[in-house]
Amino acid sequence: MSSETYTGPDRRQTFRIRYEGQGQISGKGTDGLMHAENISFVNLSEGGACLKTSLAFSEGTELNLTFRLPGLLNIFLRTKIKVAWCTLYPMERCYLMGLAFAAPLAPFDLTALRSFILSESKKGAGL
Repeated sequence: MSSETYTGPDRRQTFRIRYEGQGQISGKGTDGLMHAENISFVNLSEGGACLKTSLAFSEGTELNLTFRLPGLLNIFLRTKIKVAWCTLYPMERCYLMGLAFAAPLAPFDLTALRSFILSESKKGAGL
C-alpha cells in the first residue's frame, strides 16, 4: 500500500498478503504522549505491514507492535516497528501507516510468519 501521491517504483523488498487481523501498537504519538492503540491490518509481509489507526505517528517513530497469527499455532508476535509513512485516509476517517520491522524477528517468529504468509497466499491463489 503506497501513498496516493507516490509515483515512483515499488520499494517493497518482500511479498505482501492482504491481512485483516487486529493488533495493538504503543509508543509516542505526534503529540509527544505515550499511546496504546488498537489497529487493523491492511497487509502484512516479512518486512513490515500497512495498518489502519485512529492516531497519526511521525515518520521514523519506533513503536511496539503486538498481534496474533491465526491458525493451528495461534502465535502472538511482539516486535519493534518503525513508521515508514503515515497518511490520512479520509474515506474511512483513519490514518494508513506503513511500518517496517525495526529489529529482526526471532527465528521461531520469522518461521511462523513466513509459514502464515505462504499459507494465506496459497488460499488467495486458490491452491
